[in-house]
Amino acid sequence: MKKQRIIMPLLLALVMVFSFIPFTAVAATMQEPGALNLDMPLEEASERGFQIIDGDIYSMHGELLIQLDENGLTQDGLMLSDNFQIIYGGTPTVEFDGPLASFQAATSIRGADIAIGTFRVTRNRGTATVPLGGRFTLCATFPSVSINYQFGVVTGVNFSVVNVTANRVEAFATNVTVGRNVLFANIFHPANPSHQFELRASGETGAGNITVHAYSTFTGIR
Repeated sequence: MKKQRIIMPLLLALVMVFSFIPFTAVAATMQEPGALNLDMPLEEASERGFQIIDGDIYSMHGELLIQLDENGLTQDGLMLSDNFQIIYGGTPTVEFDGPLASFQAATSIRGADIAIGTFRVTRNRGTATVPLGGRFTLCATFPSVSINYQFGVVTGVNFSVVNVTANRVEAFATNVTVGRNVLFANIFHPANPSHQFELRASGETGAGNITVHAYSTFTGIR
């Protein structure tokens, strides 16, 4: 009888441990993205469109894009997401920065407008600081952000999506030219569905007015 009183609590403890393991495994997949690993291998960084040299973000051609401080923060105090990606305005690919006709064919479902109209941006190389429109949220149905640079006197514009809640840059596009589109795919993360985002821009080549139409979208790109 004494042995049974000892064995039963032990069995109960084992059941609880093994039932907790799958739960923690699922929870790990739902964790919010953290800061970018500045020691990631070159191959992984290049797949995202950049390389890391002395703790700063460079293009694949060796051009300094984003300078980070000793804490890994941008000049405006933001960290880079560990899902961070860079899109180049001159890359004519359908998924990320193609001609208008190709992009319209690739974008199947449009969500809510994020920014529409004319905005004045300042010149600020390597970052995007001027908010376009108000803060917004994303969802599993419309997890991506599409930006159409329609008109403007600035020949090259930087765009970024900033997670305001987490103080984090999710994605960055550099030197986008008039008549081009940018798609920041799958910015939404299910771990924090209520996080607020902001679309920001700056002039890579100069200051002036830009006319844009940005909206949330579902693209089918995973």
